[in-house]
Amino acid sequence: GIKLSGKNSVVFIPNNKLWHITEYLNAFNTVYCLPLLFVISWRGDIKYESTYEHVIDGQMMFNLIDDLNLYWTFPTEKIKIDYAINSIKENQKSSIIIIRKSEFEC
Repeated sequence: GIKLSGKNSVVFIPNNKLWHITEYLNAFNTVYCLPLLFVISWRGDIKYESTYEHVIDGQMMFNLIDDLNLYWTFPTEKIKIDYAINSIKENQKSSIIIIRKSEFEC
């Protein structure tokens, strides 16, 4: 609803839910021209994950994002994050920032 009001919005999801929203993500970009900024937590980074199925999900996540032809980055450099945000405005496509487990402490 925020995006429809003309304001920027962010969607935060874990990477294992990316498969569930692929159809909607595609429709937002191609049918409705409603690009969004997604922040996706990377469950399955082999540096921090020992569960096999999460590692597989993590590896497949990048293939899916590339197949959707979306820009993605890690939040390690401000320039890349700015590019992700500007890409939404200029290209009318969603962008994704991928967050590693190591970037946040509970």
